Amino acid sequence: MTKLSDKERCENMRSRAVAECERFFRNADLICARPDIAQNIHHLTLSTWGTTDLRRTLWGSPEDVNNLDKLIIGRMRDVAVKTPGVTKLTLENIVLTVELAEAIFALPGLSYLAIIDCTVDFGDREPRNLPARLEHLMLKCYSVLVPHGAHNHWEILHYLPSLRWLCVKGADYVYSLPSDTVIARTAPFATLQRLQIEGLDKTNVADDDEPWKLVMLLHSAPELHLTHVNLHFSDGLPEFETFALIYALQRAPLRLLVLKGIDCAHTHLIEYIAEAFPELFGLTLSYRESPLQQRLREASWPCSSWEYAACLARFSRLEHFGWNYRIEGTASPAVMLHFEGGFCGEGCVHDTVDADFDELETLLPLFAAYCPTLRSLAFEGSGGFPDPLCTIARDAQGKTTFEICRSLPSGRHPKRREHSERYCPETQEAWPLLDSRTSD
Repeated sequence: MTKLSDKERCENMRSRAVAECERFFRNADLICARPDIAQNIHHLTLSTWGTTDLRRTLWGSPEDVNNLDKLIIGRMRDVAVKTPGVTKLTLENIVLTVELAEAIFALPGLSYLAIIDCTVDFGDREPRNLPARLEHLMLKCYSVLVPHGAHNHWEILHYLPSLRWLCVKGADYVYSLPSDTVIARTAPFATLQRLQIEGLDKTNVADDDEPWKLVMLLHSAPELHLTHVNLHFSDGLPEFETFALIYALQRAPLRLLVLKGIDCAHTHLIEYIAEAFPELFGLTLSYRESPLQQRLREASWPCSSWEYAACLARFSRLEHFGWNYRIEGTASPAVMLHFEGGFCGEGCVHDTVDADFDELETLLPLFAAYCPTLRSLAFEGSGGFPDPLCTIARDAQGKTTFEICRSLPSGRHPKRREHSERYCPETQEAWPLLDSRTSD
């Protein structure tokens, strides 16, 4: 393959940018000219290359790029005005102006808004209207090559008084929590029921201790309505801060709790969680046994498995328990054949883990006996094989049956996927959206 020169790469990017812009304006013109199409659009994505990417193409002077941005944002506003049936809207790589925000907030059925690598720029103006039904907000920020303080997408919180569902995803070392300026204007968690934040860092680009800042935010909230909490800690969460976080959440009617990246995993942590939330439905814990360990890797927990099973007896309604406990398998005669063969051949990896399930079959009755309400026991690993899910069923006569669901070569077991969506969303997933007709 011939290597392109810098000039050729710029020309290639510029031609792609021109083609994308032309396609955008054609699509926008079509939507604006065809009300029969526009009024039947329910899910809409508005995106552009972004100012930084356009400048890399050597499109023209900075003024030319800014003028093009204004044309694109203005046309996006026209599209928003012409599509009153939109219920889910995604904005990507754009500057959210007050004019565009007003058009978006005026959408009568808008329930879900995703903001991906966007900048909020209202200047010294405020939107004249607020959204009527916007209850779900997804914030994603993956670009770290931006000036300090440019990640201000949190500003949008001030204009969403009915927010009940919030999911924050992004690259490490970007802002996973609102700035002090945003906090001073609004109570970020006042109305939330379902919260998911990934990538909470001990030190981000602003040198904030985000886990501790989150604890302080929860403490300062006048009241908490959180029922679902899913938090991922990039740098680990020390024992003191873990207990402080649980204490800060005690006022919430919590039903599902996921903590990934904690640095402590002794039985007294689960006992403390049970004391704070005795009616918890689902609990998932991912333990980091060393600072070098990856976030979702299996780990050797400090206590014996039966001690953790005994802790679950303190919960009155627990249905699901997930952890990244490392299952220690014992080699069987069948596995010895693979030792002799050098572990070669398709499918041999699946056979070598058969011994692991011997321990699972011992653990399941133990957990089921200590926690009569338990329906599933999940082992969280790297997101790949084996990550078994163990289900527990009890009939009217009191008979208990167990099923071990292994991951499939083509992906996760269907039951594993179902439990993930309900109890512990994976990295690319989020809590289920709320039904606007219910309060939970």
